[in-house]
Amino acid sequence: PGGLVAVWAEANTRPEIYDALARKEVYATSGGRIQVRFFGGYDFAGKYENHEELINDGYAKGVPMGSDLTKNKKAPSFLIWAGKDPEGANLDRIQVIKGWYKDGVLAEKIYNVALSDNRVLNADGSVPSNNATVNMETGAWDKSKGAVSLQTVWTDPEFDAAADAFYYVRVIENP
Repeated sequence: PGGLVAVWAEANTRPEIYDALARKEVYATSGGRIQVRFFGGYDFAGKYENHEELINDGYAKGVPMGSDLTKNKKAPSFLIWAGKDPEGANLDRIQVIKGWYKDGVLAEKIYNVALSDNRVLNADGSVPSNNATVNMETGAWDKSKGAVSLQTVWTDPEFDAAADAFYYVRVIENP
């Protein structure tokens, strides 16, 4: 499969799509048509009852993907939601990739922020397997493992107000 670009527009019209592109409220996926919402802010709730509540709070208390978050001495939080491709494998996890400049040097770190199947990170930070399998004869994947959607509110545990940083999300499907 090739790469796809997704645009969060108010309507499926040329003006609305161009407005979303100008806002940079876009993302790419290499394969499945995974849906992703990503907001940065400072006062998100810890849990949301439904998708609409999550989206409304994201816009009310933060900025959507592609936006610049106003610098603050307080660590930013990120409201993240991902939904699987209806025709694809279930979701395994969400990762946040943080990049930052400190003293002219670029650094990068990957955080596993949401895991399917009620898994928790191992003590060393690695992700335990959810034991999802693929039938090598038919190509069918295990539909009993993984999640249809994942959501979390994550706060940068190593935030440094003196460093310029960027964040993006990677969603990983089961094999």
